[in-house]
Amino acid sequence: MSKADVNSISLLKSIFTETRIHIPDDMKDKVIAALKYYYDGGYYTDEDIISIVKVGSITPEDFTKITGKPYPADSSNGSTGSNGSNGSNPSK
Repeated sequence: MSKADVNSISLLKSIFTETRIHIPDDMKDKVIAALKYYYDGGYYTDEDIISIVKVGSITPEDFTKITGKPYPADSSNGSTGSNGSNGSNPSK
């Protein structure tokens, strides 16, 4: 992967994890597939995907689609679709 590709991934990561981005319904599957591709490639971590859920761009169910793991109960603070956790474990 070129340095330009890595810089693009870093930029997208910072945008996705810090800003709520409205993803149109007809683009949702493509965005989830792209996030999964970069997650599987090691460019995004669980914490990155949790951050994207917390800003509201994707759901906890999307987290599971991307990572293959259940959304952590202690990570629901600030996210939509909360699972009832008190979210008292700030991981950063």
